[in-house]
Amino acid sequence: MVKRIWACAAALSFLTTGAGAELTLPELPSLAAVQEILAQKADEIGHVWMFIRPGSGGGSYSIEDSFLRVRLDARGRGDGEFAFSGWVDDEWFDLDSRRIFAGRKDYSLNGFGANLDLRQWGNFGKDYLLTGNIRLPDHRDFRVNVTFHYDDFRKAYDVSGDGLGVRLDAFSGWQMNGSVNLTRFPRTALAAVGAAATLVINDTRPEREPKGGAKGKQ
Repeated sequence: MVKRIWACAAALSFLTTGAGAELTLPELPSLAAVQEILAQKADEIGHVWMFIRPGSGGGSYSIEDSFLRVRLDARGRGDGEFAFSGWVDDEWFDLDSRRIFAGRKDYSLNGFGANLDLRQWGNFGKDYLLTGNIRLPDHRDFRVNVTFHYDDFRKAYDVSGDGLGVRLDAFSGWQMNGSVNLTRFPRTALAAVGAAATLVINDTRPEREPKGGAKGKQ
Protein backbone atom coordinates (compact mmCIF):
# COMPACT_ATOMS: atom_id res chain seq x y z
CA MET A 1 0.00 0.00 0.00
CA VAL A 2 2.85 2.39 0.91
CA LYS A 3 4.55 1.64 -2.42
CA ARG A 4 1.32 2.45 -4.30
CA ILE A 5 0.92 5.76 -2.51
CA TRP A 6 4.58 6.64 -3.21
CA ALA A 7 4.17 5.70 -6.87
CA CYS A 8 1.07 7.91 -7.19
CA ALA A 9 2.88 10.77 -5.50
CA ALA A 10 5.87 10.38 -7.81
CA ALA A 11 3.63 10.34 -10.88
CA LEU A 12 1.80 13.46 -9.70
CA SER A 13 5.14 15.18 -9.07
CA PHE A 14 6.29 14.31 -12.59
CA LEU A 15 3.08 15.67 -14.12
CA THR A 16 3.28 18.93 -12.21
CA THR A 17 7.02 19.57 -12.59
CA GLY A 18 8.38 17.38 -15.34
CA ALA A 19 8.82 18.70 -18.88
CA GLY A 20 7.13 21.95 -17.90
CA ALA A 21 3.75 20.23 -17.65
CA GLU A 22 1.14 21.47 -15.23
CA LEU A 23 -1.80 19.60 -13.78
CA THR A 24 -4.78 21.79 -12.93
CA LEU A 25 -7.37 20.13 -10.74
CA PRO A 26 -10.96 21.34 -11.12
CA GLU A 27 -12.31 23.40 -8.27
CA LEU A 28 -14.95 21.42 -6.41
CA PRO A 29 -18.16 23.19 -5.35
CA SER A 30 -18.68 23.81 -1.68
CA LEU A 31 -21.06 21.68 0.36
CA ALA A 32 -23.43 24.65 0.69
CA ALA A 33 -23.52 25.07 -3.10
CA VAL A 34 -24.28 21.37 -3.61
CA GLN A 35 -27.07 21.49 -1.03
CA GLU A 36 -28.57 24.54 -2.74
CA ILE A 37 -28.56 22.79 -6.12
CA LEU A 38 -30.19 19.69 -4.65
CA ALA A 39 -32.85 21.83 -2.95
CA GLN A 40 -33.64 23.55 -6.25
CA LYS A 41 -33.96 20.21 -8.05
CA ALA A 42 -36.18 18.83 -5.29
CA ASP A 43 -38.43 21.87 -5.64
CA GLU A 44 -38.59 21.50 -9.43
CA ILE A 45 -39.44 17.78 -9.51
CA GLY A 46 -42.34 16.86 -7.26
CA HIS A 47 -44.15 13.60 -6.60
CA VAL A 48 -47.90 13.84 -7.10
CA TRP A 49 -50.02 11.96 -4.59
CA MET A 50 -53.42 13.57 -4.95
CA PHE A 51 -56.47 11.97 -3.35
CA ILE A 52 -59.96 12.68 -4.71
CA ARG A 53 -62.55 11.52 -2.21
CA PRO A 54 -66.34 11.68 -2.62
CA GLY A 55 -68.34 13.12 0.24
CA SER A 56 -71.37 11.49 1.79
CA GLY A 57 -74.16 11.11 -0.74
CA GLY A 58 -71.85 11.77 -3.67
CA GLY A 59 -72.74 15.48 -3.90
CA SER A 60 -69.27 16.73 -3.04
CA TYR A 61 -65.58 15.84 -3.25
CA SER A 62 -62.37 16.74 -1.50
CA ILE A 63 -59.15 17.04 -3.51
CA GLU A 64 -55.89 17.00 -1.59
CA ASP A 65 -52.17 16.63 -2.13
CA SER A 66 -50.53 17.41 1.21
CA PHE A 67 -46.95 17.35 -0.10
CA LEU A 68 -47.61 19.77 -2.97
CA ARG A 69 -49.99 21.84 -0.81
CA VAL A 70 -53.13 21.55 -2.93
CA ARG A 71 -56.43 21.44 -1.04
CA LEU A 72 -59.78 21.94 -2.75
CA ASP A 73 -63.44 21.29 -2.04
CA ALA A 74 -65.91 20.53 -4.82
CA ARG A 75 -69.59 21.32 -4.22
CA GLY A 76 -72.11 19.77 -6.61
CA ARG A 77 -74.79 21.98 -8.14
CA GLY A 78 -76.60 19.34 -10.16
CA ASP A 79 -76.19 17.83 -13.64
CA GLY A 80 -72.58 16.92 -12.86
CA GLU A 81 -71.55 20.56 -12.38
CA PHE A 82 -69.30 21.60 -9.49
CA ALA A 83 -67.86 24.69 -7.84
CA PHE A 84 -64.22 24.18 -6.79
CA SER A 85 -62.54 26.31 -4.14
CA GLY A 86 -59.60 26.03 -1.77
CA TRP A 87 -55.90 26.72 -1.46
CA VAL A 88 -52.90 26.08 -3.68
CA ASP A 89 -49.80 26.68 -1.60
CA ASP A 90 -50.81 29.96 0.09
CA GLU A 91 -52.94 31.28 -2.79
CA TRP A 92 -56.75 31.16 -2.98
CA PHE A 93 -58.05 29.10 -5.90
CA ASP A 94 -61.53 28.73 -7.37
CA LEU A 95 -63.04 27.29 -10.53
CA ASP A 96 -66.65 26.98 -11.63
CA SER A 97 -67.57 24.13 -13.98
CA ARG A 98 -70.48 24.30 -16.40
CA ARG A 99 -71.68 21.65 -18.82
CA ILE A 100 -71.24 23.00 -22.37
CA PHE A 101 -73.91 20.87 -24.04
CA ALA A 102 -76.75 19.01 -22.35
CA GLY A 103 -76.22 15.27 -22.40
CA ARG A 104 -72.50 15.49 -23.20
CA LYS A 105 -69.52 15.19 -20.88
CA ASP A 106 -67.96 18.47 -21.98
CA TYR A 107 -67.34 21.27 -19.50
CA SER A 108 -66.06 24.80 -19.27
CA LEU A 109 -64.05 25.66 -16.15
CA ASN A 110 -63.82 29.35 -15.37
CA GLY A 111 -62.51 31.37 -12.47
CA PHE A 112 -60.40 34.42 -11.76
CA GLY A 113 -57.88 34.34 -14.60
CA ALA A 114 -58.92 30.85 -15.73
CA ASN A 115 -60.58 29.86 -18.99
CA LEU A 116 -60.44 26.10 -19.56
CA ASP A 117 -62.39 23.46 -21.48
CA LEU A 118 -62.64 19.76 -20.69
CA ARG A 119 -63.92 17.75 -23.64
CA GLN A 120 -64.36 14.12 -24.61
CA TRP A 121 -62.25 13.05 -27.55
CA GLY A 122 -61.21 9.76 -29.15
CA ASN A 123 -61.17 6.22 -27.80
CA PHE A 124 -64.97 5.91 -28.13
CA GLY A 125 -65.48 8.91 -25.87
CA LYS A 126 -63.37 7.49 -23.04
CA ASP A 127 -60.53 9.99 -23.40
CA TYR A 128 -60.62 13.64 -22.32
CA LEU A 129 -58.67 16.75 -23.26
CA LEU A 130 -58.16 19.73 -20.94
CA THR A 131 -57.09 22.93 -22.71
CA GLY A 132 -57.03 26.66 -22.08
CA ASN A 133 -55.25 29.29 -20.01
CA ILE A 134 -54.92 29.87 -16.29
CA ARG A 135 -53.44 32.83 -14.42
CA LEU A 136 -50.53 32.06 -12.08
CA PRO A 137 -49.82 33.86 -8.78
CA ASP A 138 -47.05 35.88 -10.49
CA HIS A 139 -49.70 37.13 -13.00
CA ARG A 140 -48.33 35.10 -15.91
CA ASP A 141 -50.79 33.21 -18.10
CA PHE A 142 -50.02 29.51 -18.36
CA ARG A 143 -51.20 27.39 -21.28
CA VAL A 144 -52.76 24.09 -20.19
CA ASN A 145 -52.82 21.13 -22.58
CA VAL A 146 -53.43 17.85 -20.75
CA THR A 147 -54.77 14.52 -22.00
CA PHE A 148 -56.68 11.90 -20.01
CA HIS A 149 -56.16 8.61 -21.86
CA TYR A 150 -58.19 5.66 -20.60
CA ASP A 151 -56.35 2.35 -20.26
CA ASP A 152 -58.93 -0.43 -20.65
CA PHE A 153 -56.59 -3.09 -19.28
CA ARG A 154 -55.69 -1.23 -16.09
CA LYS A 155 -59.06 0.55 -15.77
CA ALA A 156 -57.22 3.81 -15.18
CA TYR A 157 -56.39 7.10 -16.88
CA ASP A 158 -52.90 8.12 -17.97
CA VAL A 159 -52.82 11.89 -17.47
CA SER A 160 -50.04 13.70 -19.30
CA GLY A 161 -48.89 17.19 -20.23
CA ASP A 162 -45.64 19.10 -20.63
CA GLY A 163 -43.88 18.32 -17.34
CA LEU A 164 -46.74 16.19 -15.98
CA GLY A 165 -47.05 12.40 -15.96
CA VAL A 166 -49.53 10.80 -13.54
CA ARG A 167 -52.00 7.95 -13.37
CA LEU A 168 -55.57 8.41 -12.18
CA ASP A 169 -57.03 5.20 -10.79
CA ALA A 170 -59.22 3.77 -8.05
CA PHE A 171 -56.73 1.28 -6.62
CA SER A 172 -57.45 2.43 -3.06
CA GLY A 173 -59.93 5.22 -3.62
CA TRP A 174 -59.47 7.65 -6.49
CA GLN A 175 -55.99 9.15 -6.61
CA MET A 176 -53.48 10.67 -9.01
CA ASN A 177 -49.99 9.30 -8.58
CA GLY A 178 -46.88 10.22 -10.56
CA SER A 179 -44.45 13.08 -11.09
CA VAL A 180 -44.54 16.75 -12.04
CA ASN A 181 -41.87 19.24 -13.03
CA LEU A 182 -43.05 22.35 -11.20
CA THR A 183 -40.91 24.60 -13.37
CA ARG A 184 -42.77 23.46 -16.48
CA PHE A 185 -46.13 22.61 -14.90
CA PRO A 186 -46.90 24.81 -11.85
CA ARG A 187 -49.07 23.96 -8.86
CA THR A 188 -51.96 26.16 -10.03
CA ALA A 189 -52.23 24.16 -13.24
CA LEU A 190 -52.00 20.93 -11.24
CA ALA A 191 -54.97 22.07 -9.13
CA ALA A 192 -56.95 22.64 -12.34
CA VAL A 193 -56.07 19.09 -13.44
CA GLY A 194 -57.36 17.85 -10.08
CA ALA A 195 -60.65 19.67 -10.69
CA ALA A 196 -60.90 18.20 -14.20
CA ALA A 197 -60.11 14.73 -12.84
CA THR A 198 -63.00 15.12 -10.40
CA LEU A 199 -65.39 15.82 -13.28
CA VAL A 200 -64.07 12.78 -15.16
CA ILE A 201 -64.47 10.58 -12.09
CA ASN A 202 -67.99 11.83 -11.42
CA ASP A 203 -69.09 11.26 -15.01
CA THR A 204 -67.60 7.77 -15.27
CA ARG A 205 -68.64 6.32 -11.92
CA PRO A 206 -70.95 3.29 -12.13
CA GLU A 207 -74.58 4.26 -12.53
CA ARG A 208 -75.49 2.45 -9.32
CA GLU A 209 -73.55 5.01 -7.32
CA PRO A 210 -75.02 8.43 -6.52
CA LYS A 211 -73.43 11.00 -8.83
CA GLY A 212 -72.28 14.39 -7.66
CA GLY A 213 -75.03 16.95 -7.41
CA ALA A 214 -77.64 14.57 -8.82
CA LYS A 215 -80.08 15.47 -6.09
CA GLY A 216 -80.43 18.96 -7.44
CA LYS A 217 -81.81 17.83 -10.82
CA GLN A 218 -83.98 14.79 -11.20
